[in-house]
Amino acid sequence: KKMFPLKGRLFLATLSHAIFSQYGEIMAACLNLMNVPIKDFETIFSACASFMFIGLAISFAVMGKLMDGLGRKETILLRSFLGILGSVCMLTSLLTNRFELYVIGHLIAGMLQGLRVVLIIWIAECSPDSKRGLTSLFINSGGVIMTLLVTPLCLPTVWGTEHLFLLPCITALLATIHLIVTIFLPQSPKHLFIQQNDEEGARKALRFYYGDDETKEVDGAIREMIHENKQAGKGKTSVLDILQHRTHRFSLFLVFICSLVPVFSGLNIKSQYLVEILISYGLSQSNSTIAIMVISAISLPVSFIAPLIIEKYGRRPIFVLLTWLCAFEWVGLAIPEMANNFGWLFETRWIFACLAAILGQSAVNLGMLVMAPIMISELCPHNIRATVGQATQ
Repeated sequence: KKMFPLKGRLFLATLSHAIFSQYGEIMAACLNLMNVPIKDFETIFSACASFMFIGLAISFAVMGKLMDGLGRKETILLRSFLGILGSVCMLTSLLTNRFELYVIGHLIAGMLQGLRVVLIIWIAECSPDSKRGLTSLFINSGGVIMTLLVTPLCLPTVWGTEHLFLLPCITALLATIHLIVTIFLPQSPKHLFIQQNDEEGARKALRFYYGDDETKEVDGAIREMIHENKQAGKGKTSVLDILQHRTHRFSLFLVFICSLVPVFSGLNIKSQYLVEILISYGLSQSNSTIAIMVISAISLPVSFIAPLIIEKYGRRPIFVLLTWLCAFEWVGLAIPEMANNFGWLFETRWIFACLAAILGQSAVNLGMLVMAPIMISELCPHNIRATVGQATQ
């Protein structure tokens, strides 16, 4: 009978995150498509790509302390500020012709990708149990759609390198809007109740996200938090403590398995080198960018159905499906690579790479990158979430 599966303010909060929090995805994905001039210098280009992963490592190292120390909301405010700073670095790099500043901006883009985990955990903690997967994948789908919308601008015939400065301006604008919107959103109810012992603040936040008339749901959420707080037993928990606790150890293992799939998928290579890979298989720079747009467009419908099917069919079937998609992606990528290595230079080898990339992008659209944060929010008590997140991510 309900027109939308999400209620008023929760829907608006999720929608604002889905649209305005995607500056990190644009900085990491689309800006790479436009740094054509430095691709002549493979060592410099590889160094730039490596710095993004250094940024990822830095964000994962500090994520736990930020989540518990500053809080979920404050960490996302920091992420928005870093988005503005990274955009300014990239813009200044283009205006002053200083490549070092672009590398710093790319490092910050990696940090933004890592801190996105906190955003998923935050929105999951603000959502009713039956809507956690939906809201998390809604934000994931927003990133896919925003990247697809911006990618055509990277074509040499549209903006090209001459108007490259416009993309950092877009990411800075998105980060600024997200910063302003986040200021007005309540903190995570669980963080308020369990971490700060603020029941009144938690109830107020729950009424904001659940609705003013949902007294029964709010009371149920408070009871769940009381139970979770009693189960937690103590405030701070180390990895060793988790390993010694049977239930927590199993939760850590499940989250760890979920977090391994993106690591062993083709995503990290494609995020930095897909254009060059397609060029090596016979496409031009412009056609490679068009191919990436087609890959994103074909896999786009998965983004629309993923938030709905994760609640209907559960996490396990989705996780198994996206794992198989990643496995077949590697098979598809191996065929043209072997053709190059053994001199079998048939003209259509790029098609195998594109079909493989469609499978990989479908896995991303199904929630490959947010599956671990969803599991953290659902399986782990509040006091071990930061530790589990930091250890597994």
